Amino acid sequence: MEQNKGKNKGHDNLIPIKKGERLNPNGRPKGQKNFATIYREAIEKIAKSKNMTACEFEIELAEQAIRKGFNGDTRFYTDTMDRVHGKATQVTDNTTKIEMTVAPEVKEMMEKALDDI
Repeated sequence: MEQNKGKNKGHDNLIPIKKGERLNPNGRPKGQKNFATIYREAIEKIAKSKNMTACEFEIELAEQAIRKGFNGDTRFYTDTMDRVHGKATQVTDNTTKIEMTVAPEVKEMMEKALDDI
């Protein structure tokens, strides 16, 4: 354990799994609902108590979340969308231009090298 000190960034109590070892071989128990299912059932239950359709209530809920988002509070909207639909993947832009100042002699060498190609 001492050899891992400092490598795990505050998680020194964690023990790496051995090759071929499975810590949760059975996975999630059958019949256990995921967040999206629980969320949908809750929307249907609340909508029924308000004499609305689930779709109408979900639209009303989204409107409230968007209004709060415009005022700077995006926690509910972000958390719900991430949990129901999955987090959006981060796209990187590979077309970023980098400007550098190059010494004149280096610039001459680069231009000469390009001319030789």
